[in-house]
Amino acid sequence: MEAIISALETIRPQGDFCVRLSVPVDDLEIRIGDAEPLAFPLTHDVARALISQAQPAKFGWRDQTLQDSKVRDTWEIPRSRVKIDKRRWNKTLHPLLTQIKAGLGLGEDAKLNASLHNLLIYEKGQFFQPHQDSEKEDGMVATLVVVLPCAHTGGGLVIDHCGVKKRVHTSRAASDQLTCVAFYADCHHEVKPLTSGYRVVLTYNLLLEGTNREMAIPVNDAVAAPLTRALRDYFDRRASVASAQAPDFGRAPTPPKWVYLLDHQYTEKSLSWRHLKNGDRLKADAIAQAAAQLGLERYIALADIQEIWDCEADYDDYFYRSRSRSRRRSRYYDYDDEDDSSGGEQDYQLIDLIDNSISLRHWLSGSQQSADFAGLRISDDEVCWTKASDQFDPFSSQYEGWMGNYGNTLERWYHRAAIVLWRKEDRYAMLCEVDPRQLVKDLNRLAKEPSTRVEAQQTITSVMPYWSWSVTRNREVDNLWAQAVFGLALQIDQSEIAQALVSPFGLEVLNDNTAKAFTALEKHYGTPWSIGVLEQWSQCNTGYRRHQLIDGFYPLIDALCQMSQADSDGRHVHGNSVIDWLINHQFNTLVANHADQQKLDTLMRLTEKSTSRVESAGELLNACVMAGNAAMHTRVVGYLVDNEALYDPVDLAELVLRLKKVDGEAQAWGHPKLRRYVVDQLTDEFSKPVRKTDDWAITQTVSCTCADCKTLNAYLQASSERQKVWPLAQGRRAHIHRAIDGLGVPVTHQTRREGRPYQLVLSKTDDLFKREAVRRKRVEQALGKLQDVA
Repeated sequence: MEAIISALETIRPQGDFCVRLSVPVDDLEIRIGDAEPLAFPLTHDVARALISQAQPAKFGWRDQTLQDSKVRDTWEIPRSRVKIDKRRWNKTLHPLLTQIKAGLGLGEDAKLNASLHNLLIYEKGQFFQPHQDSEKEDGMVATLVVVLPCAHTGGGLVIDHCGVKKRVHTSRAASDQLTCVAFYADCHHEVKPLTSGYRVVLTYNLLLEGTNREMAIPVNDAVAAPLTRALRDYFDRRASVASAQAPDFGRAPTPPKWVYLLDHQYTEKSLSWRHLKNGDRLKADAIAQAAAQLGLERYIALADIQEIWDCEADYDDYFYRSRSRSRRRSRYYDYDDEDDSSGGEQDYQLIDLIDNSISLRHWLSGSQQSADFAGLRISDDEVCWTKASDQFDPFSSQYEGWMGNYGNTLERWYHRAAIVLWRKEDRYAMLCEVDPRQLVKDLNRLAKEPSTRVEAQQTITSVMPYWSWSVTRNREVDNLWAQAVFGLALQIDQSEIAQALVSPFGLEVLNDNTAKAFTALEKHYGTPWSIGVLEQWSQCNTGYRRHQLIDGFYPLIDALCQMSQADSDGRHVHGNSVIDWLINHQFNTLVANHADQQKLDTLMRLTEKSTSRVESAGELLNACVMAGNAAMHTRVVGYLVDNEALYDPVDLAELVLRLKKVDGEAQAWGHPKLRRYVVDQLTDEFSKPVRKTDDWAITQTVSCTCADCKTLNAYLQASSERQKVWPLAQGRRAHIHRAIDGLGVPVTHQTRREGRPYQLVLSKTDDLFKREAVRRKRVEQALGKLQDVA
């Protein structure tokens, strides 16, 4: 990167950020409204008359237009009321613009136009605080101030670009001359308070119109050749490292790219290859030539930069919020010898850069076409500059003082512009990162045509190192996105590439909407290929995604069955390997998932989830019926019967009633066994006597075997003990609190802050009887329904 920076630093600007010229006043004829032309030099009486026709000037702040005399105190006459004889004035203005264009270092092939903005009048004491002009029109690159001859003192114009300041004093200008000052729109500038007389100025927006051809190529090979060599070495080295680097968990491989931060600031209106300012234009020309020789794509974009600095302030400064002098030094150049007492910018002392980030937006290609690579990851070692961000005024900043054991930090945000290069063969890899959906759309278009299918295959192979991470990063997979990828895998007509395309997904991508596309892949590439893909997807169920059931499992199997090579009725398709694999996987996952719940959940949570567990089992049973898989259907029933603690018989009764409606031989696949089991469980529960009014025994107990929990269990099971006052230390009380909450039993537990240790008061509530009555009613109703359909 050092060689690239050195090559760019040899490209010197041909102009300056600010130009001052003087021209005769003879050709300028101005009328305000229908009044007579102004006579020069302007008298104070005429200036006061102009003020009587003016209004307080406003200023722009971000997306607002404000009026605040503490920021801007001057008078304004809008351009609609300023009448200038353009035929006469152009005799002076056009040559003036040619000189300004050269002085600002703008391209010779570009044309500079001036658009009148307003007329301003400053009287004694008036000023304009430091500010930056908004770019009011497309193509605006600079501002032109034309100071009309009128006696005054003070009112100096100070122009600042990245800490380099120039002062323009017009108080001693000749009475027959116009003082013209032009400066780039990204320059901060201010008007010092007027000490006497009147300062009257015309302000213009300077608009740059470039040609439609590509950027000019530098003819100086001594400048272009070193940059080309340095960029070639940079991309060769980074491409070699990227190809050898294995993907790391949480860190994706990325194709090489290069980002250069420009020396001037731009907005969306002004950003254009043809409207680059001064040295930026020359460097962009050299970069364009190097890119053309090396086969690199080039883009220009706006850069939003955040920096977090470790900073230093005096102890007193911190508490009184005063500011110490920054390490940034300002250089001053006077156009005139009049003294100005303004000092340098004050700020906190910046020590070390702690962290920084950059994001790019509003992309334009080398041919000035809009592009969308927003979200592209940019690493620090891919960014370089010849002017550091801390030489610019930040767009916003936030100071964080001393907080405990860590020190002062200052966050700064900058708006800059950047040139971005990458290899043409990496375009799809970049698209894979920022917009994989667009990538799939483009590749589908290529893969559909036999003449470009090989190109599509080669492209997919080239993006494979980045594809898996991109799909994982964009984990939210919708049906259309999955179908598009499946469609591309089908069109590509090569089994290995197709498997690589779909392998980063997981089983959650399968549903009744994507079933058709997956079936098409199975028919094209074969059942072993499909089973291999399913095995890969199932292996994704690790870590936090372990034991995830396929949502909407029955509709998925139903859709697959309808499209499979089934019997004439389209239902009994047992023997279809893909469907049987899915059913087997769903069963194994269900068993593992529900075993985890029994092991990890509290009794209350386990009880709450009973209905959803039965629903999952019922969906699996229905899928078995649809697929004609009697063996698995019987196996699932056996599992439900053998795990009484996981499946509430009241919930199972609803499942039995649904299974009863299944026609044909499927009714015999374990259905009688499940029905007998549920009826026996409900009958046993209902046959138990109704709880007596003085019976406070609770059957649920905690599994913990510590001494305190044994005491708790004894209290819960005691039929005559409703309340227990239990002196316990804080940690032991907390343990009992958690144990009771986990059971979800009708027992209140409160701490009575009396004595040492405090007393834990346990009370069984009347809700014990209410819950049992509700439960008994549910059991009775479930039995009645089962008997009605027997």
